[in-house]
Amino acid sequence: MRIKCLGGFREVGKTAVLVEGKENVLFDYGMEVEKGKMPLRPNKVDSIILSHAHLDHSGYVPVLYKKFRPSIYSTAATFDLSHLLLKDSIKIARIKNLPKQFTKNEIEKMKKYETRITYGQRIDETNFSLDVFDAGHIPGSTAPMIELDNKRILYVCDFNTQSSRLLNGAKIDAKDIDILFLESTYAERDHMPRDETEKRFFEVVRSTIENGGTVVLPCFAVGRSAEILMVLNSFNPNFPIYLDGMAKSATEITLKYPELLRDSKALNKALSKTKEIWDDMERKKISKEPCAIISSSGMLEGGPSVRYVKYLYDDPNSSVVFTGFLIPETAGRILAETGRFITEGFDMKIKMNIYRFDFSVTPETPVFVRDFEKTKLCPIKDVANDFDIDTLECYAFDKNTLKSGWYRVSSVIKHDYSGKLYKIRTKTGREIEITQGHSVFILRNGKITDVPGEEVKVGDYVAIPKRILGEEPIQTVDVSKCFKLNSSTSPKQITVNNKLCRLLGYYAAEGHAIDRIGISLNSKTEQDIAEEIRDCIGSTFSNLAVVDYHPNSSELQLRFGGTLTARIFEELCGRGSQNKKSPDFLFQCSDEHILEFVGAYLTGDGWFEGGKIRAKSKSKKLINDLIYLLLQAGIIAKYDGIRIAKERKASQGMIFKESISHVLRIHGIDDLKILLPFLRGKIRNDVKYFLKATKMVWSAPPRGLPVRELDIKSSLEGYNWRIEKILRSPTRNHINPNLIKSEKIKNQFLRDVISGDVAFDLVKNIVESDYNGEVYDLSVPGTQNFLGGFGGMFLHNSAHAGRADLFNFVNNIRPKKIVCLHGDNCEWFAKELNDKGFDAIAPKNGDVVDI
Repeated sequence: MRIKCLGGFREVGKTAVLVEGKENVLFDYGMEVEKGKMPLRPNKVDSIILSHAHLDHSGYVPVLYKKFRPSIYSTAATFDLSHLLLKDSIKIARIKNLPKQFTKNEIEKMKKYETRITYGQRIDETNFSLDVFDAGHIPGSTAPMIELDNKRILYVCDFNTQSSRLLNGAKIDAKDIDILFLESTYAERDHMPRDETEKRFFEVVRSTIENGGTVVLPCFAVGRSAEILMVLNSFNPNFPIYLDGMAKSATEITLKYPELLRDSKALNKALSKTKEIWDDMERKKISKEPCAIISSSGMLEGGPSVRYVKYLYDDPNSSVVFTGFLIPETAGRILAETGRFITEGFDMKIKMNIYRFDFSVTPETPVFVRDFEKTKLCPIKDVANDFDIDTLECYAFDKNTLKSGWYRVSSVIKHDYSGKLYKIRTKTGREIEITQGHSVFILRNGKITDVPGEEVKVGDYVAIPKRILGEEPIQTVDVSKCFKLNSSTSPKQITVNNKLCRLLGYYAAEGHAIDRIGISLNSKTEQDIAEEIRDCIGSTFSNLAVVDYHPNSSELQLRFGGTLTARIFEELCGRGSQNKKSPDFLFQCSDEHILEFVGAYLTGDGWFEGGKIRAKSKSKKLINDLIYLLLQAGIIAKYDGIRIAKERKASQGMIFKESISHVLRIHGIDDLKILLPFLRGKIRNDVKYFLKATKMVWSAPPRGLPVRELDIKSSLEGYNWRIEKILRSPTRNHINPNLIKSEKIKNQFLRDVISGDVAFDLVKNIVESDYNGEVYDLSVPGTQNFLGGFGGMFLHNSAHAGRADLFNFVNNIRPKKIVCLHGDNCEWFAKELNDKGFDAIAPKNGDVVDI
């Protein structure tokens, strides 16, 4: 048996696979939609199996009837819909001045050889047999399986296991498969949960119309138009909806086959509330009114949707909303990625809002991840390169118990996005920048709900970690990459202990690394700290001498080491005040080691006033590291923003230029008590005095619980005077959880909040901006969330239909061999399948594979 890869391999479009045996069976024969390219031509075809009607699978089937007379098998709905699309493609080719590959005569010839099949049917022909499975993609779509030359071959190219408004999910009950042809379109990404996507989609449409704009919904005529019509109708819209182009005819054909639909009555109901558009006069008229227009084509390659965008391109109140996959180089894909509409002699930067439903976080967003050898905060864009994907885990929480921990990451997802970004900042200074559809977890109506970025409001309470659970502490840190490996005198490992961590904390606060290490202190008031630093140096680097240097009468610099030592400190903590960071290995250390580092840093760069410890740094990265590290010690630190120091002249005559610093804040009696043993000097004395003098009970968020949002009054048995007092106050809303622990709590969720690992921070500011570029996401099975952003917030992930479905499907089928096709990611997908123990290949167009 031989497989000839005629088209659709390592690409989307012109799909065609020829299996040669006793019978030459061709699966699909489609076109490349943008430029009308054909697959390679087969030498002989005995039978054709058409999986579904979309032109990238059916578009050039009539061409084959110029030379051959093969039998062709598909469902009745697929044949009816493909006839409609094929006739329209002749017209589009004429408009685009593309080569004329076939005429209506070839379509009529094709009809003579059609055999109509149904789901669950088995057909036995002379040389092969055919089983028909429902692919769940569009009405009539199939996942055919043939038995040929004692081989069972399953062809799955465009399928959906998730039920939609229009169709039930795929039902593919195939066993003992020798060869599986499998699509790779969504192999590197997952989709948002269905209900979230629908809700977010409707809000985009509704808000555009409420602002006086028109919404253009370019849709595939077959399947997607009817689906979008049903989604809109499910929200009981109070605005007009119009249906235009071939979508009208395709929907009528779809309704001829109610047995294929999930709810034909719902589609009929939606259609009855929709007005159909038939000419340009009506199109111009409705373009001037607030409404939603569903029109072909889905990729803006012809059809009335092109006219609507031309009418509305300079209207900033109107929107174009894409709801399906956009093939590269199509007008829709170019518009979504660049904001320019280029088609039929029209090239214009449009002012309309552009929405495309793929959603995640921006590339620089830090996420808290680990693999088998390291744990650190890492920009999400670098995770795939810096970590071992097979052992990759992220920090997340369980919505059922509110307990947190480490969870497996199944994939790192990257894709293009054009649309709105929402920068969300909380009362404690935490910050995340997300796309309009990516969700954070919000406390609403007494429960945690994942809310898309565009729906988050000032005053919401967002979920953050109360603490991060530590892991088994490491004993040594590898510093061998800081120097040449043939250096026999250089240490390859440094023992991790309190004194190393404390020394690094002083360096992070007041140190510099050039050709040696220098740590600056006040020579008059910090002699005890200088002695401690000397002790830490002697214990960690016993062969290094410490030199006292006095740049002026009030400054003492402790200098030690040389170029190698400078490299080690630079690798661990950065070089220069703007590039300082905490050592990554601290995330794998005990609470004590972490607090030694933080305590030394606060001693060097911190001060105490008004019941609060503050510290400033020119490095925002260092402040973020400290917030995450303190969470491991059970301390919820805050970010107070930036502080600008104006240019000034010191008493010794030195000029200090204007500088910007980022400010860390720690307050609350419990948190200060944890830190006190690790502080030195004046800041220690100030904190110690404050703790003796105060009996303040801190109730502000995120430690304090929001009384109204948690409905604490109803959750407690009996009367609580503190709660009543808060509810009578127009300004108070929070209570320290320690004040209600002894109460009898009826509500399990409130008990979980008090005992769990999740706190709630108040959203103080949201800034909206436009964005066009790459975005990233982590797929986390089970918890569906991960910890990320500046300061740390729990972020919803994308982990439903798409990539996860592909792997689940393969695991269930367990084929002997997989051939990846129909996607830009075929090679990558095949490699990952092979890594998981399957035999997978990703051939190119034109390849011949012997089986």
